[in-house]
Amino acid sequence: MISEPCAAVLAYQVGIQDPSQNCLCLVFRSGGVSSDATIVSAAGGVYSIESFVHMQELGGDKLNKILAEFIADEFQRKFKLDPRESKRSMAKLLTAAENWKHILSNLNAADCFVESLHEGIDYRVNVSRARFEMLASSNLQDLLQPIHEILKQSGYCSDQITHVILSGGTLKIPKLQKMVADLFSKAEILTGLAPDEVLALGAGRQASFLPATWDKTFNEQSITVQASSKTIYYMPSDGKWQCLIPSSTPIPFMRKMKLTVPEGGSELVVEVAEGGSEKGSLTKLGMVSLNEMKSGASVLMEIKWTNTGLQISLSDGREKRGVAEFPISD
Repeated sequence: MISEPCAAVLAYQVGIQDPSQNCLCLVFRSGGVSSDATIVSAAGGVYSIESFVHMQELGGDKLNKILAEFIADEFQRKFKLDPRESKRSMAKLLTAAENWKHILSNLNAADCFVESLHEGIDYRVNVSRARFEMLASSNLQDLLQPIHEILKQSGYCSDQITHVILSGGTLKIPKLQKMVADLFSKAEILTGLAPDEVLALGAGRQASFLPATWDKTFNEQSITVQASSKTIYYMPSDGKWQCLIPSSTPIPFMRKMKLTVPEGGSELVVEVAEGGSEKGSLTKLGMVSLNEMKSGASVLMEIKWTNTGLQISLSDGREKRGVAEFPISD
C-alpha cells in the first residue's frame, strides 16, 4: 500500500537516489472535482506525511464551465440563439470544453468546433490560450487555496519547502504551474512528468520494489520503524560541518562515501557531532582518523548505524583502517 502523495514523491525518486538528503516536499494535486495539498518529508529513503489538506468541489470542472459559457456567449452573439436553453446543447459544450482546455494546455490556440450545437447549427470558433487564462484568472487563483491552507496549518513557510510536485490533469495548465512556482521561489518545481501520470508512475515504481515471493496476506496498515531522532553531522579536514545522516532516518542504516586526504597533509581527520536540523548547536561525539597517508589519496568512509550504536570507519582500500564507535541512544 502507498498513499497518493507518497506515490507522487516516489515518481520523481526524491530522497531515493541520495538517502542522506533531507527533503520537504509539497505535493499539489488538482483534479476535476477536488484539490488537495500534502507536505511529505523524505529522510533516509522513507516518506512521512506531515500535513494534508483536501478541498472538495475545487477543481478543473469549473474551468470547463467557464470555457463553455464563453463559447455559448459567442454563439448567442452571432446567431441570436441561446444554447443554454437546451440541456443537450450545454452538455455538448461542457464535454467539448474539457478537451479544448487540454489542447490549450499544450498549444497557444484551440480550434473549437461543435457539430449541431443548437437548432442544428454547427459552430466553430478559435480560442487563444491568453483569452482562456484571462477568463479563468480568478478561478486559477482559487485553486491555490489548498497550498495557502496547508502552509498555515503546518506552520511551515514556503522557503522551507525543497521540492514541489504537481499532480492531476488540471496542473497541466501552464499559467497555473507558473502561479505555483511563484509561491515557492527557493524550491525545485518538478514538472518532468505529465501531472496526470505522476500517481500511476509512482505506484508502478513502488510495485517494482515488491519481490516475487511477497506475502499477499499481509494486511498491516502501519508498522513501527525505528529512526534517528537527531541529525548526525561530520566535518572532514576542510573544517565545514556537513549532514551525514538526516533525522528520521530508519535504523539500521549503512552508507559509503569517498573522502580525500588534504593536499600537503598526511592525515585525514573526521569529526562527528549530533544536533537538530540546523547546524547552530551541535554536540560533538568524537572523531575518527587515518594516519601516514599520501597527500590527495582517496579514502573510503563507511557508516553503519545499528541498535548497538554508530560505527564509522576510514580505509585506504588496502591495509590501513581507522574505526570509531559512537554509542547513541536512538
